[in-house]
Amino acid sequence: MYYSLNGAELNAGHINEEYVEQAPALIRLYTEVEHAGYTTLSVVYPIKKGAFFNADAYCIFMNEKEEQLNIGRTSCFGIQLRRDLQDYERLHVILVEQKYKGQPHWLPAAGI
Repeated sequence: MYYSLNGAELNAGHINEEYVEQAPALIRLYTEVEHAGYTTLSVVYPIKKGAFFNADAYCIFMNEKEEQLNIGRTSCFGIQLRRDLQDYERLHVILVEQKYKGQPHWLPAAGI
């Protein structure tokens, strides 16, 4: 998962910019085929990152093959980062929208 520190939208061409952070994240994809092909996306566990304050940001998800997650026409996802009250080095990643119209696809990332 790559996310912007300044709240700006991003794509794979931005991952080396200084305002972009990277953190391993486990995501869950659930596609409802019988209900017009909606996909529900969530980040399963908090990410581990240094001390950080709550923020609104955008993120992209890339796999180990450097492919970017796309759901329908969406590849940049709005998120809220919320610091864990017990462990300040953990951030809860909450997607602004959890449901997206379309099927999930891992596509070659443009701009790397």
